[in-house]
Amino acid sequence: MIKKIGLYDSGVGGLSVVRAIRRALPGADMVYTGDTCHVPYGEKPFSEILEYSRGISAFLAGKDIDALVIACNVSSAVACGYLLETYPGMPVISMIECGAALCGGSGSVGVLATEGTVKSGAYPAALSAAGFRGAVAQEACPEFVPIVEGNLLGTAFCREACRRHCQKVAGADTVILGCTHYPLMLEAIREFLPKSRIADPAEEAARRLLEIGAEGGGRLEAYTTGDREQFEKTASLFVPGIKARRLVWKEGRLEEDN
Repeated sequence: MIKKIGLYDSGVGGLSVVRAIRRALPGADMVYTGDTCHVPYGEKPFSEILEYSRGISAFLAGKDIDALVIACNVSSAVACGYLLETYPGMPVISMIECGAALCGGSGSVGVLATEGTVKSGAYPAALSAAGFRGAVAQEACPEFVPIVEGNLLGTAFCREACRRHCQKVAGADTVILGCTHYPLMLEAIREFLPKSRIADPAEEAARRLLEIGAEGGGRLEAYTTGDREQFEKTASLFVPGIKARRLVWKEGRLEEDN
């Protein structure tokens, strides 16, 4: 039985995973870290993403978590192996594996993701490992994370970005939302992919945790490495009324900013 779940992302996007877990396990206690001073991760070198993942996971481990969710697709691609080795007794849930698990029975799969996730090749590899043998079309969407972090949802810029990128995966039986920011853009994405099933890896992550089980008071402890007020404003789109504390990076480690 899980008592506390740790999650992290480059920004607010991972809160879509928090939201999905809350629906499945309303009593689960969670600790969330949004590394907003480094957002977006998708265009950064993999070596930097791994270093951020090391520092954040160490901070979360210090909060006595007993399950870790990498609520970021490119971090899942880059850091999952390291985290599994570092925390061998702890469930570590990867968005990549969760997304691939949702594609059973599909003849073709599309992936909307960040540039880093597409370059990693993690989704085609995970789909192949899961037994998928159909066509995989990947599309990097560099504007999507800034749209969410900048609260530009519903704008003409958002709609045009969705139209342009979705046409590259149109026709796929299943389209994976390969970044945890993208569920907030679901309405616009569905407009341009009316015939595709949209797969959100957060739902599979929540299902896997539900299988293990969790107990607690439903508390959420949130942290940001960037501007706290801006984080809370944008994060409230996922979790209304959220409050956060600020963290600072010091020589590769995270410390609370008192």
